[in-house]
Amino acid sequence: LAVGQLNEKCQLVIPKEAREAIGIGSGDRVIIALAPFADALVIAKPEELENHLRNMVGLSKDFQQKIDEAKRKAK
Repeated sequence: LAVGQLNEKCQLVIPKEAREAIGIGSGDRVIIALAPFADALVIAKPEELENHLRNMVGLSKDFQQKIDEAKRKAK
């Protein structure tokens, strides 16, 4: 956990330990998204977020298939 700070231009200063943890540096592009579970922001490298979302979609498809299978068995 790291605490960032907004500067006088409302630009977010990301602490060094947070930048190192996700492998970003000066000039890198990041995606900043509103977290769906809280009033929070998620900061990620575009390729990492894409991989994470692809995995989530895959997991949700698997989970939905298991639910559908359980419903069929329950009939």
